[in-house]
Amino acid sequence: MLSTIRFANALIFFLLKTVFSRDESQLKVKRALLRAELFEFPEKDRNNYFLGISCVIREWTQIVKGKPNRLSTPNTNGVAIVVSLTSEFRSKRAYVENCTGAKITHSIAKEDMLVSKTMLVRVAYIFLLLVGHMLVFPWMIFSKNDKRNLAVLPRTILGFCVLASFFEKNKCGLIYLFYIWHSDTNLIESWFSHRGIKNILVPLQNPLSIFSKGLNSKSFVAVLPYQVEEYREFYNLDVQEVWPVESHFLIGQKEESNSINRNEIAVYSHGGFAREKLGHPITNIGDLASEVSFYDALKPLIDSSDYAFTLYMHPKEKSSDEMWEWSCENYRRLLGKKFRIADRGESTYSSMGDYHLAIGSFSSVLFERQAMGFRTLIYAKEISGFPLKSSPMNDLVAQNKGELREKLEVLNRMKDDSYNENYGRYSYY
Repeated sequence: MLSTIRFANALIFFLLKTVFSRDESQLKVKRALLRAELFEFPEKDRNNYFLGISCVIREWTQIVKGKPNRLSTPNTNGVAIVVSLTSEFRSKRAYVENCTGAKITHSIAKEDMLVSKTMLVRVAYIFLLLVGHMLVFPWMIFSKNDKRNLAVLPRTILGFCVLASFFEKNKCGLIYLFYIWHSDTNLIESWFSHRGIKNILVPLQNPLSIFSKGLNSKSFVAVLPYQVEEYREFYNLDVQEVWPVESHFLIGQKEESNSINRNEIAVYSHGGFAREKLGHPITNIGDLASEVSFYDALKPLIDSSDYAFTLYMHPKEKSSDEMWEWSCENYRRLLGKKFRIADRGESTYSSMGDYHLAIGSFSSVLFERQAMGFRTLIYAKEISGFPLKSSPMNDLVAQNKGELREKLEVLNRMKDDSYNENYGRYSYY
């Protein structure tokens, strides 16, 4: 009975936030639910009127076959993490505990919110999803909104209600919310704030301008030093807490090899070609076009300069033998043969200290490398909102062939004292 009341309270809260309210914070909740970028469906489904049918089948299958994996330790003033996948529990718990010293008492994965221990509750969820999809279907037919957002709306609303019910029962003093670009972040954050539960949003390891603008929260951490500038610009916040990137233990503090050769430069792939070939969702920020432009600008450097370039492929390009072979052929076609492709098993992270300078087109590994103190030149042609116009980051970003060659030369030759004085702000060290 109490669980039903908690669920009903959450549903009423959702309706008040999205249907019966018109203030700016509530509009942000609605706007995010209908317009946020989704990466679980390919681009071709943007106008798929019948996407909801496949969503129903997938959701029902997960409810019936799934195993509840919420990890909780009784604690009325506990610390919780909310992540996307159960498989992330161990890494995210360790990450937060390492950065904060807090002991995580609750771990929640959104993928498991509709998986209950009792069959009766599972049947109720199946029924509610069916009703939800029946209500949304006419909207999908006549609305101009992205069909992918509408197709997941019933699951998003139901998942929110279950999540809210869980935290009504399991009181927490602090919650860290990951994957803040998800469409339900503003809704979840609004509910936490309404209930007086302190919550902190943990962004991705790339610029906020890409997926993390327009959020209601005033409580964030930064995971890149550059994000501190963005919080001031987008949220008028002076965020002091800067966590190291999650991969910091793989990269290690900056320590270049003693035998480093400044003429050897690493190139990091963004994986855009692999995403397109595999039919994976493509973001609407201009990153694929920027990557195409990057390789067009890089080829003359490979052909005519004294630099030796080594290309490190994106994990998606290493995902299978077929994809690896296709990617190797694709880069040879784009860039010729005067560069090295790193071995498939060669670690991008552990090899960072082998290169004084690395370049690439907007891959997150570039920002991770930069934050760990290694010199990095980012190619970003017409990327949405990056870099900030007033930021020194502009010196570390190239937008055309001329700038790529010029800034590569300047960064590679710059003395350490000068680099640290001008751009040390973008490193933890």
